[in-house]
Amino acid sequence: MSFENTALPSKRQVHTVDDAAERARALDTTRSFLVNASAGSGKTELLIQRYLKLLAQVEEPEQILAITFTRKAAAEMRDRILSELRAAALPNPADTLSAHKEYTRALALAALENAAARGWNLVRQPQRMLLRTIDSLCASITQRIPILSQIGADSRPVEDAQPLYQAAAHAALSHALQTEGNLTAAARTLLLHLDNRFTTARQLLADLLASRDQWGHIFPIAQEFSSTEMDAILQERFSVHFERQVQESYQRIQNALDEKTAQTIFSLMQHAARNLAADLDQQNPFADCLLWDKFPDATPEHVDHWALVTQFLCTKDATLRSPRGITIKQGFIADDQRKT
Repeated sequence: MSFENTALPSKRQVHTVDDAAERARALDTTRSFLVNASAGSGKTELLIQRYLKLLAQVEEPEQILAITFTRKAAAEMRDRILSELRAAALPNPADTLSAHKEYTRALALAALENAAARGWNLVRQPQRMLLRTIDSLCASITQRIPILSQIGADSRPVEDAQPLYQAAAHAALSHALQTEGNLTAAARTLLLHLDNRFTTARQLLADLLASRDQWGHIFPIAQEFSSTEMDAILQERFSVHFERQVQESYQRIQNALDEKTAQTIFSLMQHAARNLAADLDQQNPFADCLLWDKFPDATPEHVDHWALVTQFLCTKDATLRSPRGITIKQGFIADDQRKT
């Protein structure tokens, strides 16, 4: 089956495409389409027309599956389709129809003809039209295969899954602490960092479960691994991306600094480090820069060097130091001309 991207015209693009031709092409039920259009451009009407056209072709209405995100949207879609079928069943339309609505009526008449020939009676049995949310579709599949899905037959979506996340987190922590396994040390370390507050640890795990769609594809959660195996997997997945992000960040900084400015910063850092080295009463956080032969390159290998540059130029809240904030603690005495 082919797949195409059909763009319905927005109000600002009404002259860029042939509206009627695009809509007609999207109603070819032998092909698949991605409809991309702004609000109010008629996407829902197009979906209804395509659904009605399919109703005129299939042997059973259950052969058509329409999926949406919310129950409200699914109910509205069902109501719209039933409304078109009821209106088409009337001898004459109540009002004069536009060409677009007339075509929708023709599709509804064809759907009713096929339904009558096969004894569907969709108006009285609208539940035969499978307009589902993603959740209800998944639930119906798992209910049909309770053993294979490992969920059981009595499963249903819930509006608030937080109690379930809490129960799962509690069970996981309890199991890890009561049995010696790969997770035991991890659970004890977590509780150690949280001053042995079990409820806090449980809440943290529950929050992670609620957002697992954001991190589940990165962390291997489908099976249990040893610490060594987990470290190797995560290092492989993170190291390349992390190094690239670090290099890109430092490269942007270096691009913003011309060679003269970079050399000035380098000279000032070494000047400050020498002053601090001569004053035994002061700590010398910039001592390492005396070992540098030049301003650091924008590479992950120099991440410690850049941390030192940041400490030299910025305060603890990541803002540039003001002239008043440059003191002997940074290696500049009161009458030092380089302070300016």
